[in-house]
Amino acid sequence: MVIPAGFDSREGSSSEHEALDGLGRRIQLLIQGNLLSAFKGKGIKRVVFRRDAQRDGIYPVSRPAWRGGRVHMTVEASWTKVLPSDPWPGFSGNRGLSRAIHHQGPMQVPTMGTLNGRKIARFVTSESMSIVLNPAISVPNKSQLDNLCLELIVGKDGNNTPPFLWFIDMEKVQLGAVTVFGHSCWKRPGQDKYSNILQPSAAIGATLRSTVRGPNTGLGVCYFSFNRQRWGPWGLPMDLTRLGAPGCLLSVSLDIPTSTLLDSVSTVDPYGYGFSELKLPLMGALVGFAMHSQWLFFQPTKNSLGLTLSNGSTAKIANTPKDFGVGMVYSRDANSSSGQVFVNRSLVMQLRDN
Repeated sequence: MVIPAGFDSREGSSSEHEALDGLGRRIQLLIQGNLLSAFKGKGIKRVVFRRDAQRDGIYPVSRPAWRGGRVHMTVEASWTKVLPSDPWPGFSGNRGLSRAIHHQGPMQVPTMGTLNGRKIARFVTSESMSIVLNPAISVPNKSQLDNLCLELIVGKDGNNTPPFLWFIDMEKVQLGAVTVFGHSCWKRPGQDKYSNILQPSAAIGATLRSTVRGPNTGLGVCYFSFNRQRWGPWGLPMDLTRLGAPGCLLSVSLDIPTSTLLDSVSTVDPYGYGFSELKLPLMGALVGFAMHSQWLFFQPTKNSLGLTLSNGSTAKIANTPKDFGVGMVYSRDANSSSGQVFVNRSLVMQLRDN
């Protein structure tokens, strides 16, 4: 079977070209359990990744740098209750208890040849990369399957850094566009410690979710907002320095407050992840409407106002998206404990029982 469904003869529409090389990647895929019903009582013995045909117009095959080579590949899998539509940035938070290694060792990545004018690569040896899973991923024979957490860790094969790139086909569903603006009170050159972003699943009838990386203890309040230009009589953004919070900007109107206790899910980062949600009504008039968010943290020892703030984030609300049941967490560092979350985005792959 092909994940996402329907892409066995259709090219992924993502404008991104995911490079598989020996410089390090950690890719975690969450696959909805009901998509795997054909494997009930069987085993997933092979996973095949299709190359990206869109690459042909960007990188000439004649360049040696785009030829095949060897990488070290580890494939881990577990069954989890975490939803593909709602993964955590921290890799460990998405794994189930039955985590096991199904492939580990060096493997050959094929050279990308031309497609002879075709626009779509096939799941054949010359146009894909096949990984044999040993042992196979055992799929329980029960009515309701948990979700599959499939994790790929790619690194160097020995001390050799392969002079090549191999591009994997990617697919994504176009959801509400997300942007960030402003900065937190802790803005420093090249970083912003307390970061807030709305998830790109903003659609009518869905849940608008704001994820923040803030202090690892204490109370945080997320404000969902209709306006980032004015809050009552005051223009925005508002500099709170004169009120006792130097460097802090109030970037949105304080319309809909929701609160949560912040809890650290990362063993490396000293700041914790928090989230807040707002259910959007199923109203067509909301399509294209912009919703904003910003977090306030109660920290009496940080400044005389006793508050610190995150940056702001905006999501444009889309039509109810087609959910193809796959989520992805991605990092360009194979040793990273967390990565970037992508909802409704996946590598195009084929799962086989032979």
